[in-house]
Amino acid sequence: MPLFKPLADDDPQVPDDTTDLLVNKITTDLAQARKLGFDQAWSATDLSAELSGADPLSAIGDQSAIIGHMSMKSYYYKSRRGI
Repeated sequence: MPLFKPLADDDPQVPDDTTDLLVNKITTDLAQARKLGFDQAWSATDLSAELSGADPLSAIGDQSAIIGHMSMKSYYYKSRRGI
């Protein structure tokens, strides 16, 4: 992804009547970034809901939220350690 480099730390120009000001330029560079994405899929059948007497999709949603939170926490700590 493109980025702008910091402006040069040049001394200011002192204008006079004989010379024009020099126009400074900003330079660009490319930065690299890692994309972090996770995918997972679960399924439930009507039979499992009937046999258990509970909503399996609700349980999947609750547990996947916990797993997602713990995974992101783990990756955060690993990134802080530079792994």
